[in-house]
Amino acid sequence: MKQSLAKRLLSTSVAIIAAMQCMAATVSVSAADMVSVYKKTDAYSSCNGEQGKDGWYFMYKDSKGAYIDMTWTDNHFKGLDGGNINEHFIVPGYAAPAVIGWEAPYTGTVTLTAQDNTVYRDGPQPTGEDVIATMKLNNEILTDDNGKETRWVFDNTCYNGSGNQSYTVTNLHINKGDMIYHEVDCGTNNTGAGIYWKPVITYTEIEQEFDPTRKEYKKTDAYTNSNGLQGHDGWYFMYKDSKGAYIDMTWTDNHFKGLDGGNINEHFIVPGYAAPAVIGWEAPYTGTVTLTAQDNTVYRDGPQPTGEDVIATMKLNNEILTDDNGKETRWVFDNTCYNGSGNQSYTVTNLHINKGDMIYHEVDCGTNNTGAGIYWKPVITYTEIEQEFDPTRKEYKKTDAYTNSNGLQGYDGWYYLKKDKASGEYTQIAWNETDKIYGSWGGSYVNEHFVMGDVNATTSIAWKAPFSGTVTLRATHNIVYRENPSKDQNGSDITAAIRINDEQLKQNDETDAKWTFTNQQNNENGFQAYVIERIHVNKGDIIYHEVDCGGNRTAAQVYWKPIVEYTAFDPEETEQKTYFINTITDYKNYADIVNSTDSSACAKLMADLEWNRNTPQLMNFAGTIDGNNHKITLRGNSMIKSARDGAVIKNLIIDGAVKMESNAAALISNTAGDTGTVTIEKCMNLADVEATGDYAAGFVANGVDGVTVNINNSYSNANINSAGEHADPLANNNTNFTNCWYLKDGTKCGEIFINPIVCTAASAEQFVSGAVAYGLNAAASDFIFTQIIGTDLNPVVASENSAKVYRTDTDEYSNNDGAFIAKNGNSTMVCSSKDAQLIFAQYKNDEMTVVDMQSITAGEIIRSDITYNQDTDYYRIFVWENFDNIVPICPHFEYAIQ
Repeated sequence: MKQSLAKRLLSTSVAIIAAMQCMAATVSVSAADMVSVYKKTDAYSSCNGEQGKDGWYFMYKDSKGAYIDMTWTDNHFKGLDGGNINEHFIVPGYAAPAVIGWEAPYTGTVTLTAQDNTVYRDGPQPTGEDVIATMKLNNEILTDDNGKETRWVFDNTCYNGSGNQSYTVTNLHINKGDMIYHEVDCGTNNTGAGIYWKPVITYTEIEQEFDPTRKEYKKTDAYTNSNGLQGHDGWYFMYKDSKGAYIDMTWTDNHFKGLDGGNINEHFIVPGYAAPAVIGWEAPYTGTVTLTAQDNTVYRDGPQPTGEDVIATMKLNNEILTDDNGKETRWVFDNTCYNGSGNQSYTVTNLHINKGDMIYHEVDCGTNNTGAGIYWKPVITYTEIEQEFDPTRKEYKKTDAYTNSNGLQGYDGWYYLKKDKASGEYTQIAWNETDKIYGSWGGSYVNEHFVMGDVNATTSIAWKAPFSGTVTLRATHNIVYRENPSKDQNGSDITAAIRINDEQLKQNDETDAKWTFTNQQNNENGFQAYVIERIHVNKGDIIYHEVDCGGNRTAAQVYWKPIVEYTAFDPEETEQKTYFINTITDYKNYADIVNSTDSSACAKLMADLEWNRNTPQLMNFAGTIDGNNHKITLRGNSMIKSARDGAVIKNLIIDGAVKMESNAAALISNTAGDTGTVTIEKCMNLADVEATGDYAAGFVANGVDGVTVNINNSYSNANINSAGEHADPLANNNTNFTNCWYLKDGTKCGEIFINPIVCTAASAEQFVSGAVAYGLNAAASDFIFTQIIGTDLNPVVASENSAKVYRTDTDEYSNNDGAFIAKNGNSTMVCSSKDAQLIFAQYKNDEMTVVDMQSITAGEIIRSDITYNQDTDYYRIFVWENFDNIVPICPHFEYAIQ
């Protein structure tokens, strides 16, 4: 495999979502969208004050290290305390570095330079101090091609012509969404601190996302549309060095240039002196392909009396391929060969390739490249693909696959086959491009509606199970029928049957799933219906829907549109991957997977992480993130832009700050989809949230009516502010709360959603011998109890003579399954059914002070003697389930009720 392609997202392959609703998110980079050079000056001159033009942002860095967008004022970007950025200079502010940032639109390889090849200070400044310019990839300072850090100090004697700097950083691998920062810092003295800096970023290679229905990949199309970028449509233009390594050619004078005369243009591959020229193609999917040449010919440019042999070879990875005639795809063109003499052609069909495999087209002239150009325009066409599927997807329809397959076998797991009656061997039916059907009208065929058998072959629609589990089989419109009775009743009977592998399936009533249509039957006479439930499939099993017309295919068309629906998965067989996140780069790679190919991908944090303002948000997220009790510090945006049915976030701590125009929240900006559930479990939010427009919340800012958000055992110690409408400490819209706490009076907007706890006294029985519960609230003589029932945490209240706890949320007595608290003088008795944290808190003027906190061992009765200050307004005692880092030790919390 090509060496530069080894840098992959995480350590696992990117899943290609086969679900139809997800395919719209996988968009190929078109020629019109593909840009190779990104100049700050181009973006500045055309942005009209808009941030993000061509990926460029103009920012300052605040005291907490957050990147904040500058404002457009008087035709330049204005920052903090004198900081600004204009067309030529970056001017930092007082204790506020000025920053030009660029967000990578594609994964690939780039070169970094400066326009005019110089970076300098505006002029010498006797009263100025050092100004430091730094270039970083995300949070890491880069190293240039000379091995030096891209960090330069300009003292107060520097000016244009004295102290100038230049740099070149080549072969820098970046992931989509990465940020390259150009920072200028003057400390607290910005006298003459302007730095002339016009960054330029040039892609030399990209890694694209591909449309899984695309079949044909031509070298000429890639060459024409690549704009000099390697990797377009999977094609690479390379030479082979003396050690056998494949090296990317450079784009020069509108062609790819290699070593010692080697080059590749639209028509020819020209090798260099002892340096073969190579066109390589990287497979975007696993499947089966056909290899041919455009114009069906490969030839030498012309006879060359002084030239020597030129050898053209086609390989899959390191092995020479064999064509359909059994010959090696290796051709020798001597010095007499030219177009019309010595031409070669080839066809390689049914070649199985794995995603990431490389097909090489190599031309070698040894040490004499006189007249060594070889006309070669390779074409690679998929005939079958093997997809990776979304494990949350349930339904697979033959009609959906047929409509969207573009003639590819294996799309959505569906295959169109014929079975030779003599040998029993299955072969794929070829796609008829003219008639847009599998097969031909004169033999076996499958179209959108019908399956036609043949005299010598049974025709089959087959489905290969992507996961182990239990499925239900049925048909569209719940019907299978013969199209028409045969004229003169001379057609044979037709048999339709369903098998799994080699076994005949049975219907729910234990009869065979096998039906015979006589030559007199049609839609209204003899149609069949079926629903077959509880069929266990192993991953890779094949379910066949077969039609046999016997010895006469007259009027033998059968209307049949099979559907396979999962009703249960085998969890150990779904192979849903969990990505382990150790670094910010791991997270960005994970986000790229979620946002481009697998919205249900799962992740587990293995370390605390800190975002920057351009860390990618998760889009249309439906997976599970286990925070593993680690912390994510946000800088600007919500962690998840949109979440849909099945999304789960648990055991996560959020810190930092969120500031957005609308739909601002620590975890989720919006829910999406028509129906479903999003779950937040055992999470803590410490990040203050601000919406400059509408909708702000601690966890979920805004949601659609069809999606329910369940928030359990979580709390938010954060200020939530909305300049417009709607703010909530936890979530707006369709939300259920269980055992959730939030900061009292911490939510501000025109409409405040604060629900203080309301409890009433009730009589109860003795809990611990000799213990009496006394009221501690000076105003109402009520004592707040906290009780754990199962995993639930419920506030309860008892009157002065209470001992056994009464649950006010259900109006029933406790069954001793949980934690109980009673007071006898200065002694507090506590017993819990599980490990927990006991917290004593006193309140004065609505401010909480923790008096004591103890650990409780399950089943153990403990006694705590706390001297209560009578000047305190009231006390509260909490029992909190013992999961790490989540205890309500913060200003006055309230319990969230619906």
